[in-house]
Amino acid sequence: MSPKNVLVSAVLIAAAAGIARSEGPALAPAGVLTVTTDLSFFRIPIWSGDALVSIEGPIPGPHAFVVYAPTGEVLLDAVFSVAGTQHTSVRSWARGADGSVAVCGTSFDRDGRSAPFIAMISADGASQHIIRTEPFYPHLVTVAADGSLWAVGRNLNSHRGEEGVDPNAGVLRHFDRSGRPLGAYLLRSTFKNPVELNELNGILRPLQDGVAWIHYLSNGDGSYTEVSSRGEVTSYPIPSMRKDQSDEIIIRGMAVTPANDVFASMYLGGKIESGSIFWLDREKRRWLPVTQPAGIAGAIVFGANGSGLVLPLIGDSPSTFHFFNVAP
Repeated sequence: MSPKNVLVSAVLIAAAAGIARSEGPALAPAGVLTVTTDLSFFRIPIWSGDALVSIEGPIPGPHAFVVYAPTGEVLLDAVFSVAGTQHTSVRSWARGADGSVAVCGTSFDRDGRSAPFIAMISADGASQHIIRTEPFYPHLVTVAADGSLWAVGRNLNSHRGEEGVDPNAGVLRHFDRSGRPLGAYLLRSTFKNPVELNELNGILRPLQDGVAWIHYLSNGDGSYTEVSSRGEVTSYPIPSMRKDQSDEIIIRGMAVTPANDVFASMYLGGKIESGSIFWLDREKRRWLPVTQPAGIAGAIVFGANGSGLVLPLIGDSPSTFHFFNVAP
């Protein structure tokens, strides 16, 4: 593992029980993490498994996955590649509770033939396990609390493009760590627009028992769906902040705490400063706005660190992340 310098000015994460009330919670500043590596040169990192996970390398690969702890310690610095391929496209990645990193995407050989995969990188970076998923092409992946894998994608004949999509195949899949299928949910035929299945239009996060998936279109259509490990499916509407039909919505963040409290951030069109954070009130099937500290606008939910939230703020360096406690 190569050394990296990390500066942490403060990290104070409070533990709190699940929120159960009729109004949105409030956020309180709790610390700042600044990584001295300039992340503006790389793809936007994610906060997953209580850590910052960054891809630090050229987009065509090889990809170097670097994991930073909230304390600033580098937990993993591992190069990822798929043997025998010319090019690998990484579409999504996530960190598990055991420190391993799940990666999904598509690899291509010298003749342009594609092969979808889900891969597991061990916590120490010493081993990588490739799971071949064809004909299922995964776009999103996450690691469940029990270590199993969830992915969103579609069954695709790679030589026929969208015409080769199987409408009767489930777009949400559950696998064990070896890649053995455990379940398939939500038929492709129920989605009118395939854009909802892309990694840019959806976010996948683990629940304590299952998975949470928010997916949307810019016109406000979409859904927030939870699927338990037993296959129980529950859907809710997505947050709404549109004032008229011309408003284009963008959802750019979701977090699930250990108490299964769910937060999502949304803004209108290209106006990041218009962004708001919402909390899901499951009992009343609605999203309530979260009260943000004065002077903070357009914050994007990066993820949950314990019971708190991690947010990058407008005007900050791409390498700076703020921690917030969630007031009970």
